[in-house]
Amino acid sequence: MTSKINVRRDGKGRDIPGPSPSRRGTTVAVAVTVLVFALAAQFAVGIEARRTLSAEVLAAAAAVFGAVGMLIVSGPLRGRQVSNPTGMLVSLVLGAFGLFGAPYMVFLHRYSDAPPGSEVLFLTTAAWSAILVLLTLRRRTSDIIVFAGALLILGGIAGIVGNWERPSSFSPFVRYVVEERWMLLAGVAWALLWQQLGRAKERSDVDGVAIPAAVGGILAAVLTAFAHANDVNIPAALSHGGFWLYSVAAIASGAAMLLALRTGGVRVVAGAVALPAVALTVLTLIEQATGAFGPQPILLIPAFGGAVVALAGATLVWLPDTGETTEGVRSACRFALTISAAAVLAAFIGLALPALQGRATGLRTSGASFDATFVLRGIEVAGPWIAVGITVAVLGMVLSRVATRARALALAAALLAWPLVWATPLRTLTRFIPSEVQVDFGSEFAAIAFSRLPVPAVFVALGGAAGALALLLVCRREPRAPDVQASPIER
Repeated sequence: MTSKINVRRDGKGRDIPGPSPSRRGTTVAVAVTVLVFALAAQFAVGIEARRTLSAEVLAAAAAVFGAVGMLIVSGPLRGRQVSNPTGMLVSLVLGAFGLFGAPYMVFLHRYSDAPPGSEVLFLTTAAWSAILVLLTLRRRTSDIIVFAGALLILGGIAGIVGNWERPSSFSPFVRYVVEERWMLLAGVAWALLWQQLGRAKERSDVDGVAIPAAVGGILAAVLTAFAHANDVNIPAALSHGGFWLYSVAAIASGAAMLLALRTGGVRVVAGAVALPAVALTVLTLIEQATGAFGPQPILLIPAFGGAVVALAGATLVWLPDTGETTEGVRSACRFALTISAAAVLAAFIGLALPALQGRATGLRTSGASFDATFVLRGIEVAGPWIAVGITVAVLGMVLSRVATRARALALAAALLAWPLVWATPLRTLTRFIPSEVQVDFGSEFAAIAFSRLPVPAVFVALGGAAGALALLLVCRREPRAPDVQASPIER
């Protein structure tokens, strides 16, 4: 007999045996951890294996072995009845595009060393995560907080990969615009698949979508391999160590992603997919402490700040909508709304103001010296975008009157980490600097450096966000009026 604590309801009016909340939470944590490190391994191995293996081979490995991982954690195939042929066909097509088409578009537009790995990682993790978050948004005030979490993820991951080296090569949509647009399109294909799986979870039919999607991914890989037989050297791939490492990571990520969705929901997947850069940075911290591979070019303090911001954003995405409600009639709550709205306005103004001044020096091919200064506005710097995310999150908490400790702590962590990462440029390359100068950045022939400019609007925005958050927490703790019915509390 199943005890009451191990019973769940799927909206069908009857008890269904299931794992207890504590066990489910443990399963989600394990699945997210495995998923993050598996995706980090896929990126690290795949970006190196792409130098010698074709896009068709690596995309087929991602689809086939990722599908195998999904099938491992799916229910049994035997005895399943086809109750919705149209839905199965849709899942088959979404699996073909999401499991095979998405990695194929990425590898097809990732050359041996371009676009830079930092840009590829940002676009295929943080950007894909944000796309999936956008697809899950509904007409609920609390979803403003989730949207803000996606902004913090984007700003935090940019703060990480933008500090992986100095001078940084992170300049998305400057040199490889077409290739990187294809990578975003690939993210849409991937997100549509997982949005469909998220809907299937809501009606307790994950396997009914996951199994045909896995079959669709395998079929797409096989058919493409036959169509491009000249580009698919199977014996060479099977003898390539990187191919097997990549395949093992694909199995782990496929299984962990579906398990995370099954136990936690689609937004758990969205938040976790964004974090491989955090995992790679943590491994770098360990490597630098041991000195195993020599000098490390990563600027650890700004990268650490970016990791904290990204984790705060993922927390806002992960947390459920229910929480402790506040009373909007109190003066403190009304004042918090006014301050938070003004903070959002100030943060958006900060995007238009100068934030960094850059100076590039070097030698042109003709031997003439080159020396130029330029200004990056807030829209081209990580800090103002992070400020937008923080202020929008606070405004969402005030409007939805939901103030949980976890959300407040996540925002407090982002506020504390902001000074560490705010001056990260979102591009170091510009079209007016000659290419022969840009390619020598970091050598004795050319250099680029940035200095901070005061951005009062951003400082006002962050101060307003902190003040509104404090007022919201005070409002939450005030005693309720006797004639007001208390709302359910989730601490």
